[in-house]
Amino acid sequence: MRSSRRCSVVFVASVACVAPTRTARALDLSGEAEYGAPAAAPSGDEAPLVRLSLIDLHGLTPDVTAGASAEAVGLLDRLGARIEVRSKRPSEAHDPRDVLVVVMPGDPGPLLERSVLGAIQRDAPTRALWVFPRTIAAALGLAVDPAAWTAVGRARFATALGRVVAHEIVHLTCPWRDHDPSGLMAARMSRATLRGDALDLEDELRRDFVLGASAQAGRSVRVARGREPHP
Repeated sequence: MRSSRRCSVVFVASVACVAPTRTARALDLSGEAEYGAPAAAPSGDEAPLVRLSLIDLHGLTPDVTAGASAEAVGLLDRLGARIEVRSKRPSEAHDPRDVLVVVMPGDPGPLLERSVLGAIQRDAPTRALWVFPRTIAAALGLAVDPAAWTAVGRARFATALGRVVAHEIVHLTCPWRDHDPSGLMAARMSRATLRGDALDLEDELRRDFVLGASAQAGRSVRVARGREPHP
């Protein structure tokens, strides 16, 4: 997913423990035919559980981390999921039930456009997404140095970061979905949306998200119990 404003800061980040092994797919790509929706709706009334593991390589301040987590959790809750968030170190063992949310220390690397706010690799063995705080800050028109941000600026940045995370989680969960013309799932999220404008979440998006989250939650539990091989 890209912003509607290009970032002018040039910085390439390479982190061995989380770097994709193949070309990463930015979130401005449409869903492709090989990613089909699950054949049937989940049974039962309990909302599917989505577990997020946050690896912060950027060094977010506690208030930004809390605000971004609250924004992402609130949006995913509105889509029909139960959310658990925990922080972890890169060296910790990965739980296959978790989605890794990696907060990168620099701008997108050479495999991605400079304006990308976040990226996923749909066919990777580990469900993971990467977000780029420097690019998000540039899209909001904030100073390069976070120390210069006002309290309002930090709050807007936290909201934007949470929305980018939620956008990417939807792509991981519903890889058959194309982008929407506007709003949370727009290919190019507007500055107004990033800053916190109200978001309308359509019923079709909710149905798709519950369907995908239920299918992935069931599969990840089987992997964790050793009943299904990890890719």
